[in-house]
Amino acid sequence: GTILPHGKQLVQVDFIPIVTRPYDLKLVMDIESVGEQMAIVRIKGESIVPDVTVSTHELDYGDCFLRYPYKKVLELVNHSDLPAKFELLPQDDMARCVAVYEVDCPKGSIDPCSHKMI
Repeated sequence: GTILPHGKQLVQVDFIPIVTRPYDLKLVMDIESVGEQMAIVRIKGESIVPDVTVSTHELDYGDCFLRYPYKKVLELVNHSDLPAKFELLPQDDMARCVAVYEVDCPKGSIDPCSHKMI
């Protein structure tokens, strides 16, 4: 962007880590025709993973009729003091040959020390 002489620009930096690790980054500002790295802002942080568990690791439907829907509920429990995000990945073609599942809420968040039924 462009900042006029004697002007100011508010810049918002959102820290959205993608892996669990410490981060030590630099936000660098270059000024065209003047120089590179004219201003540097260090961005430090450490991403951690909330402790989330699933109520069960197996869904047993017993004997089932073909092409008849059966429903089970899973509970996701967030044991940490941090909010947690979740996303159920879509089935691949091989898995769909065996059975198809549908989820009312395929992604969302769980408040700290809370649970979510899916």
